[in-house]
Amino acid sequence: MAKPASARLPDWLPMVFGTLVSVGLGAFFYLKTDVKAALATFAGLLGVTIALQVELMLQSARRARQAEHRRAVADRLLLHRWLPAVLDDSLTALEGVHPSIPPPYGEEFARKAFEDCLEVLRDLQRGRLVVLPTADDWLVLRVTEQVQHHVFATTVDSQELDWWVAGTGQRYLQAQAAAIRRGVVIERVFIYRVWSPELERVVQQHHDLGIRTFRVERRLLSPRLKLGVVVWDGASALEMDFTEDGTYIADHIMFVTKDVERVLNTFSMIRTIAEAWPPVPE
Repeated sequence: MAKPASARLPDWLPMVFGTLVSVGLGAFFYLKTDVKAALATFAGLLGVTIALQVELMLQSARRARQAEHRRAVADRLLLHRWLPAVLDDSLTALEGVHPSIPPPYGEEFARKAFEDCLEVLRDLQRGRLVVLPTADDWLVLRVTEQVQHHVFATTVDSQELDWWVAGTGQRYLQAQAAAIRRGVVIERVFIYRVWSPELERVVQQHHDLGIRTFRVERRLLSPRLKLGVVVWDGASALEMDFTEDGTYIADHIMFVTKDVERVLNTFSMIRTIAEAWPPVPE
């Protein structure tokens, strides 16, 4: 949207323009008229008066725009009831950076924190979220607690086995058990290199809770299928990000339909190759 003319004019331009007009009119009337002095003085005063009036009008318009902008920002803040308190606390923390931190570094670190927050919000605009490793994995637990119909997931043993037996993994497992009691269907495919006793105990625990368990040997999958995924109700999905050596980096949470469908297709291809566990008796 184009800015109004008053917004595009520099503050100094009206005064300079008015002064030049005044001088020009004064010189013109001085040279061309009989009542030289009177008209020259009148022309000069008239030009200055016009310039001052224009400048005052522009300043008034700028103040009005600034006030309107402040009101609009305040109204937008009030649309999110939790935001004013968080923003107030953020500004308090920003203004109270510990004096032991040199000012240039403190300002740079604070700005980086706000810019990181902005990047997260822009990810949400795109319908996705990158979640770094945390002690509680709150987002995964929250989505699982709200699922209504089905969960399709994979587990890569070399990357997730220790996680399942830790506190966070057990809390996630109990959230899935609660979902099953609500009538949710859960399928999990375990991708493994070696079918070890430790892995079998983890899979058995899943199976005993009512999770439909499957397994597939890692070598049978193409590289793009050797990954951990979760799909909740076909409405949201997770894709785990690992380094080349198998170190977990982050979860990519997706809500856009085409992204969720891509992850669901990945699970479907893995599920097609996998076998049920325990094996179904012939």
